[in-house]
Amino acid sequence: MNQQEFIAQLERALRQLPAAEVRDIASEYQDYFAEAIANGRSEAEFCAALGLPKQLAAEILTRSSVRISNESPVFETAEKSGFRWFRHVWHTFKQAPLIFSLLGIFTSIMGLLVANSSLARFSPIFSPLIGSLMTSLVVGLAWRFEMKKTIDFGADDVHFSRVCIRAIGFAIMWVGLSLLSDSICDLIAGRPMGLYMAEAPTGAEQTFNMLWTTFVAIGFVFAHGLIILQNQSLLTATKLSWRAARRYWSQCLMLLMLMFVSSLALVMLLITLGNLMKGMTGVEMSSEVLRMGYYAVPIFGPWIGMMYLMSYSAWAAVFRDGSMRTEVRHS
Repeated sequence: MNQQEFIAQLERALRQLPAAEVRDIASEYQDYFAEAIANGRSEAEFCAALGLPKQLAAEILTRSSVRISNESPVFETAEKSGFRWFRHVWHTFKQAPLIFSLLGIFTSIMGLLVANSSLARFSPIFSPLIGSLMTSLVVGLAWRFEMKKTIDFGADDVHFSRVCIRAIGFAIMWVGLSLLSDSICDLIAGRPMGLYMAEAPTGAEQTFNMLWTTFVAIGFVFAHGLIILQNQSLLTATKLSWRAARRYWSQCLMLLMLMFVSSLALVMLLITLGNLMKGMTGVEMSSEVLRMGYYAVPIFGPWIGMMYLMSYSAWAAVFRDGSMRTEVRHS
């Protein structure tokens, strides 16, 4: 074990302490390492002399004046494993499956109502706005259900109002990114810019949309947790989220890929159910029913609820339990 691994494990084991105190302890042991190396000892040798990080953390917690909760997070996350992030999404979803499913179903119905009405041209505004606000709500609920405690907004309503304003501000920024994406697609296709949905997007548009969506989703996946759970400003949350995205891009990509694979499994399930219905009743769903998409809501609603949980699980792996926990300055 080297110095970096030792300090990271020590910080992780001390996550029950305030972040500022963990930073001070980590800095203190970094000084110890520097002194040991200056005296000719290797990092591995000094790590062995200090013992296991968990044992050292237990001693520090025993001496700490801070009241430590005996409860640890129900699910042990792993910041270096995208598959563990995905498992944490599922674990959190199971804490309140009905609530998360209903939220996903509600969002699905809202999206379909807009898409199948005269408001369809405003989908680039409504969809990201509702999606971002719903993610903020789900992140707060996920914390409540997993950690079994409410969010500490401070002693008065000012902090709560500030968090709400920041969540709305982030949603508006999300709308701006959606409109920017649509404008670029219009340029690619040679269409005049405007609020309307392309009937048949070109291959170049589809490729750009896939790359853009992946890039933006990875870059901002941590932001909701930082804003809602750690009271960070919009600018600070954006900076920290992109910093984490650069460090953990492969884990973020793995999480997105696993969610995509799960969506394909649901599509196959829908096709199978449709074929079974046709075989049993001889009735085939009309193209109009297929186009409107309401039949898929009961199946895809829970999946959308899990999609919203990605932000919480990514934040938990990196900023709650991971090495970037100490980089957050509480405002």
